[in-house]
Amino acid sequence: MDWASLNDQANQLLERGHPSQPQMTRNLPQVAQFSHQLKDRVSVRDVKQEELAATRFFAREGIEAERPPDGLSMQPMDGEAGRSPIPAAELEKYFDGRHYEGLKQRNVVEAIAAADKCIEHTWRNYMGNVWRRMSSNLGESWKFDGAGPVTTTRSQAPGLMSGLPSPLLALPPPTPATGLVEPGKPNVAPKDQAYASVIGQLATPSGRDLNAGSLFLEAVGKLKETPSSVLVTWKLLNKMLGQLSTTAPGPRMHWNSVRGLLRGARAFMEEHFRSKLVKMIQGSRLVAERGGDLDQLKEVRAYIAVYLRELRPLDFQEVRGTRTDWAQVYYCLMAGYVGEAVRAAENVYWLAGRQGSKDLKDYIEEWADGDIASADRLLTEYPHFFANVEEYLWFFASTVRQRRESSVGRSSPPLGSHPVMAFTLSDWQQRVRSQPPDYYTNNGAEPFTYIRVLLTSLQFKTALHFLTNSPVMQSHIPDAVHMAVALQHHNVLQTGGEGDSGMNSFGFDVGELVRGYGRQFVHTDSSLAMLYYLEAADVKGGSLELRAAALRDLLSESRDYGTILGGGGTVGGGSAMRECVPEEAQRLQLIRAAAAQAQDASQLEEAVELCMAGDQPVKALKILNLQIAQALQRFYNELRMNGERVQELWHEVERLASRCADAQEKVGEERTYDDRRQLAACEQLMLVKAVVENQIQNRTSEAIAIMPKLTFLPSESVEAEQYGKQVALLHPAIIDAMPTLLRSLGSALRDEMDRRGREFVHGKLMALCLFSGSIPAPHRPPQDVCGDLAQMVEAVR
Repeated sequence: MDWASLNDQANQLLERGHPSQPQMTRNLPQVAQFSHQLKDRVSVRDVKQEELAATRFFAREGIEAERPPDGLSMQPMDGEAGRSPIPAAELEKYFDGRHYEGLKQRNVVEAIAAADKCIEHTWRNYMGNVWRRMSSNLGESWKFDGAGPVTTTRSQAPGLMSGLPSPLLALPPPTPATGLVEPGKPNVAPKDQAYASVIGQLATPSGRDLNAGSLFLEAVGKLKETPSSVLVTWKLLNKMLGQLSTTAPGPRMHWNSVRGLLRGARAFMEEHFRSKLVKMIQGSRLVAERGGDLDQLKEVRAYIAVYLRELRPLDFQEVRGTRTDWAQVYYCLMAGYVGEAVRAAENVYWLAGRQGSKDLKDYIEEWADGDIASADRLLTEYPHFFANVEEYLWFFASTVRQRRESSVGRSSPPLGSHPVMAFTLSDWQQRVRSQPPDYYTNNGAEPFTYIRVLLTSLQFKTALHFLTNSPVMQSHIPDAVHMAVALQHHNVLQTGGEGDSGMNSFGFDVGELVRGYGRQFVHTDSSLAMLYYLEAADVKGGSLELRAAALRDLLSESRDYGTILGGGGTVGGGSAMRECVPEEAQRLQLIRAAAAQAQDASQLEEAVELCMAGDQPVKALKILNLQIAQALQRFYNELRMNGERVQELWHEVERLASRCADAQEKVGEERTYDDRRQLAACEQLMLVKAVVENQIQNRTSEAIAIMPKLTFLPSESVEAEQYGKQVALLHPAIIDAMPTLLRSLGSALRDEMDRRGREFVHGKLMALCLFSGSIPAPHRPPQDVCGDLAQMVEAVR
């Protein structure tokens, strides 16, 4: 049946069913014309790019482009939208946008979950510290001769206290809270112990020259429970870091590091393929027909003989066998046998039959020399090469160049010397980021594959972020922490450049990652915690301020001054400080910087310990003088109010007095004016403490005997006004202790009236009362102090 018959039948059908419809007078030329018009209206501008984009879209959605599934259907749209072309690239862009929105939502949910987990961890640590402190206080309150708490007696005189029993002062100071777990105990995970052993090695003076990746790989490799995916990742990182030693120092240090890392990644994948090649040959010796020849090309052909056994005979077995030229070239390159690849390509032509074409071996030689144009053509014309992830990584690790524009100028290139656009590291990183993680991980089944993709493309921060924030990788946080330590140890954590900054918008901080991991050892092994705290500071930049802040925070959290700073001898001698910072000059500089920061932050206890460890006893004494004056005042106020913290506050006074004695011993013979002033103030404050101690233990005569040694107090009423005006010249700590001293002396004098006589007691009390009233503001004691002294004067008149 021809076209005319079909047209007549169509007209007859229209006349029967729809007599009002016009007759159809179309012929073949008209149909052809309309077809060309429709083709022009819906033509695609760049068919090749559109097809590639559509193919990538179908691949990402799990649809085979050449064989669509039965459930896939297409429905044309009505109206103008159905006829307007929608390029596949724009469609892919639309779905990428939708996917990015989904990623943002998922990251927000993950960030909220991580914050909840951090808050829960912090709350548990806080409650643990509270429990330890309360249990320690409870135990101390029952240490008095095994007979329960001591009941104290106080005088009933209005406004003044007297007489506390001697057991108050005989109490030992409370034991500071210590960790509940010691390092090396069973409740410390074996992986943590293995990693910690390497951290200790890296902290030694010789540790700076060690390959951190090799040490970590050896440590986790001894653990039976280590997954193979973790071991493979550490092997890759070890290979990459091991190549850094071969890069020459110079002005191009950054590129040398990049080149060394990429060389290591490529060597790892080539070594992995060679092991696979040898294993397959050994498993099928008869099929491989390897023989005893050590030729590497024959080794590759033996592998092909096994791999393509269904296509036998092959061309290197028989003259008319199946051609394997491309397979030989490809597998030689994957095994790192570039010379053998050139030999295998001698008879293969690039785009054979095209005028002006050249041999494949020429392109391979140029690609090996760095010609990116040849690499691009190889990838474009033969997309079936480099099909899986390992081959993909190997190819691009071999392709990255330093600058975008370079030139290839061989002696006689077939296409002439021409500028080319080099494939840079940032181009590769952008290409990796263009696909979601599931694209590389078989929909999440192999998450460490994505980690290796990121490490190979030098996106170290992004890899660490994925390891610590992905729900499926929560058990691998220790691995992430020590990968960060290994990268920082070799100073390559920042090598990825701007292409590795994509996760910074989520607030990811590698330094806080390392520090957060070390925080778990604060109360169990403060020496180990210090290693991680200082390592975290190094990750953030390693400046003196950052390291000092890390030391200060660790002291504040652990209170383990003895282990961290040591005691006596050289600066930080025999302590964790000596292990972490072996050189004494650097150790001294770090401790003093931390002491200054602690003092600025009002962390006075930490500041004192740091000043003592940093060989600055006078600075420590300056802080201690103010502290002991305030401690005496708090103690006496609690005593007057019959408070429950009297014993605790007196132990604090005793502790500060002991530290004052330590500081006095460390002051050298050569003393400045400030040194002498601080020492004199400390001696006067020790006398004030002795007055208070004697008075509350009813040794009033001994308390009064100390009065002549307090040279800033008047002995007679006529001197009171003159002495009062000079109070402003005294040390600030003595001025702070003045109210406590006056109260205590007044109570002691009143209790001595029967022994010393009314006239003696009245004269001394009058001198103290006039003295307190003549002190100018703002140093004048509180009004209630002056009022209590005046009442005592009236009582003994």
